[in-house]
Amino acid sequence: MLLDFTLRLRRLTDRWRVAQWATVALALVLCLSTTGVGLAAGVLLAVFAFRGDFQKLRWHWRAPLVLSIAAFLALFPLGVLWSDAPLPDMLDHFEHYLKLLFIPMITLVVARGRWPERVLLAAFASLLVLLSLSLLHFYWPEASFWPDKPMFRGVPFGTYFLMNIGCAVAAHGLLLFAIRRMASCRRLAIGAIVLAALLVSHLLFITPSRTGVLVLLSLVGLLFWQTMGWKGALAGFVAVSLLAGAVYMGVPQIRDRFDVIDTEIQNSLDSGQVTSSGVRYELLRVGLSLISQRPVFGHGTGSLWSRYEAASRDSKISEALITDDPHNQFVAVMIPFGILGLVGLIALWAAPLRIFWGTGFYACMGQAVVLQSVVSSFFNSSIQMFELGWFYVVLTGVLAAAVWRDGRHALKSS
Repeated sequence: MLLDFTLRLRRLTDRWRVAQWATVALALVLCLSTTGVGLAAGVLLAVFAFRGDFQKLRWHWRAPLVLSIAAFLALFPLGVLWSDAPLPDMLDHFEHYLKLLFIPMITLVVARGRWPERVLLAAFASLLVLLSLSLLHFYWPEASFWPDKPMFRGVPFGTYFLMNIGCAVAAHGLLLFAIRRMASCRRLAIGAIVLAALLVSHLLFITPSRTGVLVLLSLVGLLFWQTMGWKGALAGFVAVSLLAGAVYMGVPQIRDRFDVIDTEIQNSLDSGQVTSSGVRYELLRVGLSLISQRPVFGHGTGSLWSRYEAASRDSKISEALITDDPHNQFVAVMIPFGILGLVGLIALWAAPLRIFWGTGFYACMGQAVVLQSVVSSFFNSSIQMFELGWFYVVLTGVLAAAVWRDGRHALKSS
């Protein structure tokens, strides 16, 4: 009895096991608490740093996924050479992207046993809790226990970006699961379809957003390609077109969000009214102007804030443009690093996509995660942002771990 208890205690306190549970905890608070994400990531980093067997993992550090992240992060100390930004701005800029280091960390930690499934279920549970709170806030916004006064009904805290992107990715995974399990487990497949429909309904009717709809449409097209091959690409294009028209005509909230784009931009340009579309338009216009000044190497690390402050003085909404978040990931890397930054950003997506280039369930889910990051990067700084960035990091890491684990098992059995 004592020996059995000792073995169980040793197993629970094993550093690797602590790191695995820290990853589960990270996924569990992913949609709920930025503080919780920071704490769980800190525990994971501390345990991983003191693991002490890095020499055995030399093959892992030479993987394209790790090399692409290292090359991208190397741009930040390199960009210091031609930057005139103050040191705090440089450090803050670098800090936004350090979370990318957790992708190979998570991959290595959970690529064994059933740990990938545990992490994915924890992330899905986190999303469901957030959606439940969103529904509660949508129907009872005047309750006194909400922490802050949110900008939108149905968004109890934080932003709705992660909520909508999470709904789109989860709905894609559930539909993919249903298609592949319909023959073997019909009831489970139907349940997955119903749950996917509820997630899409939440995205469209509770917290509607333009970016969320565009990501959803892109994942629908991807689903057609994944299930029907290249022959299904045309069918996917037709389906996405019909779905886009149906959403626009049948969902007034979405239609209104798209119809006001031109009006909001014009109001910002003419009267200086701060609007969502107007600010994004001006950020993009100023950003493209800054990129054209130094297209190859950019303005250097930490230059976003100072360059936007100087370049937006003639704008009628200049105060809203003083930021280090241009709401476009491509602009966010090309202003400081130019074409070098764009190449590094593309490599960040190409490396995991190389891992996910297959027909397995986890590979297809990985393709969806990469695609949503690319699509949302046109409208948000999806990797630089805390919530969307960690969403991409955790899911990419755990799905890469699942693909690697399944591939290793297939080799052993052959």
